Amino acid sequence: MATICTDKYLHYLCGLCIAQLVAQILAHHMAWWLAFFLGFIISVVAGLLKEWYDRHHGGTPDMADTLATTYGGLLGVILLLASL
Repeated sequence: MATICTDKYLHYLCGLCIAQLVAQILAHHMAWWLAFFLGFIISVVAGLLKEWYDRHHGGTPDMADTLATTYGGLLGVILLLASL
C-alpha cells in the first residue's frame, strides 16, 4: 500500500463520498437500486471530468486516477447495500 501515491487515495475517497452522497439524496425520491446505480455512475463521470479538466487546463491526466475514483464509487455503493 505504501507504493500507491496519496493522489490515488484522494480520488478513491472522493469517488466513495460522491457515490454515497448522491445515492442517499436520490434514494428519497426514487427506487433505492436506481439511486445507488446513479450514485455510482455520477462518481465515474466525476472522475472522467476531472481528468478531462486536467488535460485541458495544464494538469497531468491519468486514467489510473479515474480508475481509483471508480473503485471508490463502487465501494460507496457496496457499503450502502450492506446497510440495507
